Amino acid sequence: MTNFNRPNVLFPAYVDQPKSLERLWKRWQMIIEPIQPDLVGMRVLDIAAHDGRWAYAFSCSGATSIVAIEARQALVDQFSSYPDDELKASVDFKCQEVFTYLDSAVRGNETFDVVAILGFLYHTMDHHRLFDLIRQLRPKLIIIDSEFLNANNAVIQITGERTDNPLNAAPYFAGQEKALVGTPSVGAMERFAESIGYDVFGSTRLKTNKAIRPGYETTIAAVESSVEFVIWCKNASPQATLHQNRPTKSQT
Repeated sequence: MTNFNRPNVLFPAYVDQPKSLERLWKRWQMIIEPIQPDLVGMRVLDIAAHDGRWAYAFSCSGATSIVAIEARQALVDQFSSYPDDELKASVDFKCQEVFTYLDSAVRGNETFDVVAILGFLYHTMDHHRLFDLIRQLRPKLIIIDSEFLNANNAVIQITGERTDNPLNAAPYFAGQEKALVGTPSVGAMERFAESIGYDVFGSTRLKTNKAIRPGYETTIAAVESSVEFVIWCKNASPQATLHQNRPTKSQT
């Protein structure tokens, strides 16, 4: 039986990129590993899925249905290089702009057990709209791995990103060369959670000696950065929340 709890199995597209692989592995250990047994049978939405790396890792972790949303077709096409066809079969990879998909999913009354926002929050300006649409998908957990302003007051810092870099924000309209993006503070994240009726269960931070940007907590570069993620849930721990209304074997 395959041992999925190894970085080269979870993220096979990065075996030749040791720094990226190490960063992904550390993020997985903090974000997914603590709740991995409880993801079995869950339906997961992976927002801004890049090349499908987290969608594939969720499939490895036992989620049976993953919808992955990514705006750039070139990144979606890279998912075909992932090795395990059975694991890939659990992933419905859609090339769509995030809000276009979320609007249609809400209109279609779709629901998810888990929504993952892993490395997207600092690439948008529409934070409140994002969270309100996610609320309407009725997830038990919202997992956010991001860069946060290290401030308790509720603020969002606005900057710009070139859209020709696939690691940056996608253009909002054809020909847009630079998109405005916002980085929320820790205090703003607490306000956002409260506004949509979720509890902040907790956050984890990996402290290292070097910060990428002064004043920020960031996920932007291997072990040279500080990493923080938060889990929002409904009135319980993530594990207990996922077990509420869990389907039985006869229902799956």
